[in-house]
Amino acid sequence: MSTGAMRRAQLVTPFGVGAMSVLVNGTSVITAGLDHWYEVVDQSALAMEEYQEHDWRLESRLKVSEFRLPPDYRPSAQGSDLRNVRLTVPVLRFPRWSFCIYCKRLELSKLTMKTLVECQDKEHAGKKYKPKMSQVPFVAICTRGHLDDFPFDKWVHRSANPSCTGTLRLVSRGGGGLEGQVVTCDACKQERSLRGVTEARFDKNGEEHTNLSDQLVSPDQPYLCGGARPWLAQLDGVCDQPIRGALRAAGNVYFPKVESSIYLPRREGAVSEEVHQLLRHPAVSTTFNNVFQLGLDEVSGGQLRKLLERNVPPELFAPITDEELLAAYQDQFGIGENSGEESAETPVDAESLTSDDIWRHPEYVKIRETPNDDFLAASDPGLHADLTSHLSRVRSVDVLRETRALRGFTRVRDG
Repeated sequence: MSTGAMRRAQLVTPFGVGAMSVLVNGTSVITAGLDHWYEVVDQSALAMEEYQEHDWRLESRLKVSEFRLPPDYRPSAQGSDLRNVRLTVPVLRFPRWSFCIYCKRLELSKLTMKTLVECQDKEHAGKKYKPKMSQVPFVAICTRGHLDDFPFDKWVHRSANPSCTGTLRLVSRGGGGLEGQVVTCDACKQERSLRGVTEARFDKNGEEHTNLSDQLVSPDQPYLCGGARPWLAQLDGVCDQPIRGALRAAGNVYFPKVESSIYLPRREGAVSEEVHQLLRHPAVSTTFNNVFQLGLDEVSGGQLRKLLERNVPPELFAPITDEELLAAYQDQFGIGENSGEESAETPVDAESLTSDDIWRHPEYVKIRETPNDDFLAASDPGLHADLTSHLSRVRSVDVLRETRALRGFTRVRDG
């Protein structure tokens, strides 16, 4: 399969896990699940610490121990360091249905197919080069986040388990809407328009009904979602929700859930950028994590230094004082935080974990001051005399570090 390039930020939104994008050769793909990211044959060729990020507030909010950056592609080694070379983000071909722009034949391929699909219709039998097929613009989605290929064979035969296996074609009969797109079967001569397949409604009891589920066979025998998750290479599962058709580029096919946090230092200036970089060393972060997991009431900088000396070359942290080591440890885990933020046990809206006022207020308070830290710095540029009757304070934010994390996604509605 031809490769494509995108910025790291685009793998948070809009092309994160479970989202579709188009490669340079026109192939539509879906970003695969995190299970297969950072896969290498030799684990010694992977330096995961380069992709680890920390934000103690957001980690506590989402109840995770760390965040990870998407891998950056490095075509060759940097000097003598052979690690993290040629890491890519895995994708799968989706939708699987393709059609020929000449004969309109529909063909179902595999998620792992890497080459363009060639039309094998008898109409092209005498041609030296078979025409390449294009992926269909239609998919099927449900409110639980599942995504599936549009059931062309079932729709045209009006059956959830059709016995006819004839060649299908997607024919355009003209018109400005889906009523002009017609699925036909060469064997049984059945045909059916796609009119209304994207529509849905709620009944008087508040239950959702979709045309695709109710009309594929009948409202008495609704065709429900099969629980497919193609980004995990799972084409079936368990789901009892109505399913609806959608254009693969439609806005309701993918809604990323992104949480964000502005970094707030525990003590301003106590942890320099050099110390933050030291925390990315795997032995340092592992040592700090182990100490934190022990749940000790108090730990000193000298104790941290002795533990680090067992696993880390001393020259890495020799210039760092015990006070800096302790401040870095406290900053990483937010120890001693008294900002009055909502506790982890307080129930919050699952759809807006970092958008409420309680979460944002400490950031607002800190920026109103003039913090001076390597990751958060603001200054007072002064206020013109003519503006004093309108404004009481102005701040210039010179340095700000924001962490944005993708924690999931929805479809149909964004919640």
